[in-house]
Amino acid sequence: AGLIQACLIVCPLVFLAGFIDSIAGGGGLIATPAYMLAGLPMHSVLGTNKAMSMFGTSVAAWKYIKSGNINWHAAIVAAIGSFAGSALMGMLAMIAGQLISQHVFSYAVPISTFITIGGGIYFLYLLLFRKGGI
Repeated sequence: AGLIQACLIVCPLVFLAGFIDSIAGGGGLIATPAYMLAGLPMHSVLGTNKAMSMFGTSVAAWKYIKSGNINWHAAIVAAIGSFAGSALMGMLAMIAGQLISQHVFSYAVPISTFITIGGGIYFLYLLLFRKGGI
């Protein structure tokens, strides 16, 4: 019963997250709480979310490479920085432990979701109601 319940929570939300991520990005704001609700350990939540976003980013990067629109110097610097940041945060997530990570994420995810939704609403306001657009 536990696995079925977890699938009923995670599958629709992750499908929605992937759909939103393909259109505008930010699907992790839906997927991360879904994995947490299903009871996954925090390091699994973070790793699964990163793996999910990696595929979309890889496809986008491949399309940019094929089109020739890559500033290779900036891309290499960004890749080194993102690898170092990912490795550091992965180690911190493992060290911090399940309790601390869940406590921090229980506040961080709703706050970042609120900021993202607020930014989207503000963008739509500017687009629709301001003369001259943004």
